[in-house]
Formats: sequence, C-alpha cells, structure tokens
Amino acid sequence: MDQGKTGRFIAEKRKEKGMTQKELARQLSIGDKAISKWECGRGMPDNSLMLPLCDILGIKVNELLLGESLPENSYHESSEDIILTLVEEKESLKKKNKKNVLSCILAVLFTALLFFLIIVPIQVWHNWVYFLDPFIFITNLLLILLMLLVSGNVKAFFRSFLLVRKKDVKKNTLFSSLQAVRLAIASGLLGGGVFTLLDMIFILRTIEKDTGQGAAVTLLDMLYGMLFALLLLPLKYSLESKMEEINEKSDESRII
Repeated sequence: MDQGKTGRFIAEKRKEKGMTQKELARQLSIGDKAISKWECGRGMPDNSLMLPLCDILGIKVNELLLGESLPENSYHESSEDIILTLVEEKESLKKKNKKNVLSCILAVLFTALLFFLIIVPIQVWHNWVYFLDPFIFITNLLLILLMLLVSGNVKAFFRSFLLVRKKDVKKNTLFSSLQAVRLAIASGLLGGGVFTLLDMIFILRTIEKDTGQGAAVTLLDMLYGMLFALLLLPLKYSLESKMEEINEKSDESRII
C-alpha cells in the first residue's frame, strides 16, 4: 500500500463530494487532524473506519487501499473481505509487538529495581545503610513459594504470567491462576508483617545502646512483603479483567 497515493485519492474523492476535512471528520466522529494526516500520506485509516469512509466517499475498500478507481468488472466482494482481514491481522500484529516491547521494558525495570535494592546504598546520618538484607529477602520469597506449594497453586501462579497475554482462556484456568496470585499477595503482606513483629520483639528484648539501625532493619520485612504484593497487583487486576470479559461473554450467550 502506498500511503501517499491513498491520501491523494481520499483528498480527490472528498473534494468531488464537496466536503471539507472538518465535514468529513465530523461524519466519521474523529478529529480533522486525522483527515489531514491521511491526505498527506502520514498514516492510514484504522480498520474500523475504512468501511464508513468508503461509504461516505462512494468508493470500495480495494480502491481506497490501492489509491485509484477500479473498473466495475474488476471488483469482487470476496476480495474486499480478504483485504479487510489482512489489514486487521496486520494491526493485531502491531499491537502484539507493542505488548512484547512493553513486557521487555517492564522486565528491565524490575531487574533494575532489584539491582538497586541489592547494590545501591544510601547515606543516612553519615552511616551506610543498605536496602537489602539477603536473608530477609529470601525468607519472604520462600514464604510465598511455600504457601503456593502447600495450597497446590505453584503451577497456576507461574501460568498466570502467560495468561495475561492470551485472548482465549478457559474460565476455570483463569480463576485458578487468579486465586494463586491473590494468595501470593496475601502471603507477602502477612509474612512481612509477622516477620516484622518477631524482629521488633526480639530487638526490644535485647535492646542495647545504638540500636536505631537494628530497629530500622526490622522494617525491611514489611518493605519486601509489600513490594512483592505491589508487583503482583497489576497481574491480579489484569486477570480479574479477563475474568470479567469471560463473564460478560457468557452472559451474552445466555441472552442469545
């Protein structure tokens, strides 16, 4: 497809109809800047706008994509459906690629966050304090995995990261993964709270001079527990959204 040729064709047909860019945009319920963008060859109409645009301009989809009028004997309705399908698949592929890029960015950010927690120190009152205590970090992580293992939700938990990107998911599969994510979040929060209380009790029982730093370290349990929960919350809500979509589809099928 030649976007420049298609754009000039749209402009030509619009002028033949005696319409301005604003009038055409109003009929399509979009901004007139989009029309200008098409006609300048800097973009193409979305798949959802192609049929309405063709109806308004009095042309066929084949002609729109080719950027020229076609003889009547060369037009086939079936070819129009095929072209629309190909365009839709192309748009779907673009969206999928965007999701892949977003996933990579999130993975890099998560890795950078872990690196910051492990390596980067901050100076507080001229003392170097690290955000990471390896023992506390691993303990919280193991607690979450243990809770998933005991409840038999380990497989469902790791499967949930794949389900977010799938379109066709069985309701029971989605529900089990959603439950596993909820369990992991609750385990991270509750586990962090329990460990924090235990540490505070231990320090209070053995309190000595200059225990301020030791008391601060006890808060790391809650920090890591809440961090795990916060990282899992987006996943939880994504799965809940998919569950809602499935429920809506099932309700529609009952009505039909």
